[in-house]
Amino acid sequence: MSPKNASAEQDVASLAEQLRMVVGDFVRSVRSASATASTAHTETLAFLYRQGPANIAQLAKARQVKHQSMRLVIGRLQQLGWVELHPGRLDRRSQEVALTPAGKRAVEADMASRSALLSERLASRLDAAELETLRQALGLMARLSQP
Repeated sequence: MSPKNASAEQDVASLAEQLRMVVGDFVRSVRSASATASTAHTETLAFLYRQGPANIAQLAKARQVKHQSMRLVIGRLQQLGWVELHPGRLDRRSQEVALTPAGKRAVEADMASRSALLSERLASRLDAAELETLRQALGLMARLSQP
């Protein structure tokens, strides 16, 4: 490998690490400032909101956690009244998890809270040129988000 290629690879690796750190800090900052529920709860509710009812195995796979861990999350969300279990559509012996109306309202309130916080930060911290740069970066981030 030539020194030029090695340097380019180091630059990309450094950029990747900086991106990982900044995105992580950004997500934690927004969640903290908007009083978002725990990650496990938020991500599970968001999945159900976007995808519709799913069984526990599907939820565990989507969140890359063990079945038992997802059962605990679902149990807590049931206690909060945000999800309910129904017999499976394809296999009546299995159970599907679905958002309740209260769960849907909780997800929508959470999204609205984070959007309002982000809108305020964008308006108060970035000028027009920076907003345009961010708009362009969103397209790149969307491409990086694809498998």
